[in-house]
Amino acid sequence: MLQYYFTADPVPPVVRNCPQEQNVQVPFGQSSSSVTWRVPSATDNSGVVTLVFQSHTPGDVFNVGATNVLYTFEDGAGNQATCRFTVIVTTESKLENLSLKLEKGLLELRKEND
Repeated sequence: MLQYYFTADPVPPVVRNCPQEQNVQVPFGQSSSSVTWRVPSATDNSGVVTLVFQSHTPGDVFNVGATNVLYTFEDGAGNQATCRFTVIVTTESKLENLSLKLEKGLLELRKEND
């Protein structure tokens, strides 16, 4: 007679190297930038983990603004773990090296010499 044993695995994978928020500043007039990061990984007590979803890849181009990045890992029992972080692309202000001067009721905007 054959006997089957089923052991439930309630333990989700453990994510490693999940990046922190990525902040990139692009020159004035530029609207996007390629952004890279170290790809996260995961380990599991079962020894088997699969990357089942990846919203973005290092080197992708991100527009000015905030973009959420998501990686999802799954073990053989269907337990999942995620890595989430945000890529924030900002543009330099064109108002750098400018000064304001208020004199005799007039507000004057001046570009300072470098």
